[in-house]
Amino acid sequence: LLRQNIKDFFRWCNSFTPFRWYIANPVGVSAPSPPQAYNVPLRKIFLQNPAKTWNPGRIFVFCSPLQGGLLTSQECNSMYTRHLGNTERFGTLIAIIPTIMITTLVPGPREYLESLEEEIRLHPALNHPFLKKFSSGKLTLDRIRIFARQYYLYSRWFTMYVSAVIANMPDERPRAHLIKNLYQEYGEGNPEWAHPAIFRRFLKALRLDAAEVERTEPLPETRLFIHEYLFVCRDGHFLEALGALGPGTEAIVPYIYHPIYEGLRKEPSLNEKDIEFFTLHMQMDVEHSANIKEALLEYAVTKENQALIRQGAMEILGARTVLWNGLERVCCG
Repeated sequence: LLRQNIKDFFRWCNSFTPFRWYIANPVGVSAPSPPQAYNVPLRKIFLQNPAKTWNPGRIFVFCSPLQGGLLTSQECNSMYTRHLGNTERFGTLIAIIPTIMITTLVPGPREYLESLEEEIRLHPALNHPFLKKFSSGKLTLDRIRIFARQYYLYSRWFTMYVSAVIANMPDERPRAHLIKNLYQEYGEGNPEWAHPAIFRRFLKALRLDAAEVERTEPLPETRLFIHEYLFVCRDGHFLEALGALGPGTEAIVPYIYHPIYEGLRKEPSLNEKDIEFFTLHMQMDVEHSANIKEALLEYAVTKENQALIRQGAMEILGARTVLWNGLERVCCG
């Protein structure tokens, strides 16, 4: 394979999606064993392992129908290159790729963003014990009020975070996607449906005064989260900010708000209207996430830009994990 043909090769391999791939990357050249089996497109195998240390030399690629049986480790260990192509159970040797071609492969923008979203779904911020305890209904009404006070301190500034990112974006077309989000955050011109106003209705249902809540002393973890979010969106690179706002926030809302919603439903004093802030965001932020992804597609074309996007997402996810730590400490202790 020539280097310039590697992307065409992977595109051709996509036609083999009903097939199982076997990848062998031996230290030597005689016994590529034990091969690993995959049921995903070939290109994705390598892009999902960008930090993988492939053995120097060559990577052997085979394919076989999905209904074919997997090789046992004993069979894998007993095979040599000259036999693999003739083994019906194993499949057909279709390529021997120099390792350097794989290690320098840059994923396309959409491919990269989808891979990043898959990585984020395993992050502790989406799988935190606080969310599981909240979902189970273990928080008393007084503990829910503590949560609401602290979370409002973050939520009331969210439109400012979005505005800061918009102000820092250099290009008109991707900026328009975020302006659309900001317009919806402000209730599409109706102050009663601006998202901070909807949260204040949640506070009212909890018999909390919004003006008094705004004077609440933030937990150290809440303060860190707010300051980190503001710093990334206002003072960071605009791609870091987009990573924080999109993959690191809007894309995860259905995953983090659903357990909160389930826990609030178990509180007898609250009804569906009282907790609509969370149901609204579980629906609307799917669209907001898609809008930011469209903006990111314009930029996520180089390794450097992809790294900045990921860095912003991981920074804000780490800060949110700290927030959950603090809320678990005061609400579940």
